[in-house]
Amino acid sequence: MEHEESEKGNLSTLISTAKGYIDTRVDLFRLNLAKNATDNFSSLITSLVAIVLFLIALLFLSIGAALWLGTYFERMEYGFFAIGGLYVFTGIIFFMLKKVLIKDPISESLMKKMLK
Repeated sequence: MEHEESEKGNLSTLISTAKGYIDTRVDLFRLNLAKNATDNFSSLITSLVAIVLFLIALLFLSIGAALWLGTYFERMEYGFFAIGGLYVFTGIIFFMLKKVLIKDPISESLMKKMLK
């Protein structure tokens, strides 16, 4: 009789300890998930701000280069056509190499961030 009560007490202690362990692991998983989500979100926002600033600078540099080329060719539209052609050429190159230049590095970077 005493042995059965002892086993029941040990079993209930084991179940209680296992339940506490599982609850702790679930809480740890939630905290890690929240940390990764906030890290990724802050990285995304930082990257977006940097991209917007880069694009604004590129816009002004492009306008300046187009105006400079326009005065060089003595026709403003030629300068804008030359810069536009440069962007079309660059766009074609990026489109042809998008997997190597864009998709693979971004995927690898995201996987590293998610798995750390």
